[in-house]
Amino acid sequence: MHRLRRTYALAAVLLACVGPHPAAAEMSKITIAHQFGLGYLPLYVMSDQRLIEECAKLEGVGDVIVEWVKMGSTAVLADGILSGNFTVASAGVPPFIVVWAKTNAKVRMISALNEQPMKLNTNDSKVNSISDFTDQHRIAVPAIKTSAHSILLGMAAEKVWGKGSGNKLDTLQVPLSHPDATAALLAGKGQITAHFSTIPFTAMQLANPKIHTILTSTEILGGPSTTTAWWTTERFHDENPKLYEALVCAADKSISFVNGNRAQAARIYKAAEPSNMSDSEVEKIISDPEVTYTMTPERTLVFGDYMYRAGVISKKPTSWQDFFFSNVRSLPGS
Repeated sequence: MHRLRRTYALAAVLLACVGPHPAAAEMSKITIAHQFGLGYLPLYVMSDQRLIEECAKLEGVGDVIVEWVKMGSTAVLADGILSGNFTVASAGVPPFIVVWAKTNAKVRMISALNEQPMKLNTNDSKVNSISDFTDQHRIAVPAIKTSAHSILLGMAAEKVWGKGSGNKLDTLQVPLSHPDATAALLAGKGQITAHFSTIPFTAMQLANPKIHTILTSTEILGGPSTTTAWWTTERFHDENPKLYEALVCAADKSISFVNGNRAQAARIYKAAEPSNMSDSEVEKIISDPEVTYTMTPERTLVFGDYMYRAGVISKKPTSWQDFFFSNVRSLPGS
């Protein structure tokens, strides 16, 4: 919780700095921070193909330095965007919504990046639903209360135990990055007995016959949903209009690249996040019909509605469009 309080304090600093500013040259260096997994494949393609730099020149910005940072914690991502250490952050939708609410919408999403079924896997053969968890079990999530995985557990708890029961599984959750949680689950010797995760970590886990899936985000939400997105501050958007358009351009180009060059995209991912998986195994994962790379948001408002009702945020969203800058609002999102 101390990280969450720190985030709120930093939000106040951001709000104090969002007033009018004199026109100035656009930024020459930006820092983009994101988490781990194939949900961030468009970002890895942007980095490998230097698409932001290419699009910046097309927009007339000139040479731009792009720094890429991998972070395992959504709380650190929130702190970084609010403090100005990161220009852009990328993670699941709920971590963004926390920052969006606390800054009174001074941080918004640039676009969605990926849809995929997030899966709750366990190495305990006796656990076949969340109602089978006991005080002896521990569920790994990237962050408690604010990560998409933790919020999904709250939604699932309400489906089983009724409204107002969203915090029932909170005491079982342990904050861990996806790579560390996957290693712990596969080892089967520590306290971690379940992990709510994304590709490729879910596939790596399910390759072990002792691990099975008990719940997916698709089941909880009633259909596909945006898994990863990226966002920035209103101030950056307003003061760097050409560079912002370069980000939108790069997202479009990178997603088109992934969808049209899956084999090469798989190799790019393997170079960015080395693993024991082969290139063909990665290509198979991103070619799954349930895995989609798109800028169009899906079921983002469902998260916002639940988070407001559960008291995670105090600002109520009225539309999914509240979360995005204007470049996305004309898309058929939700």
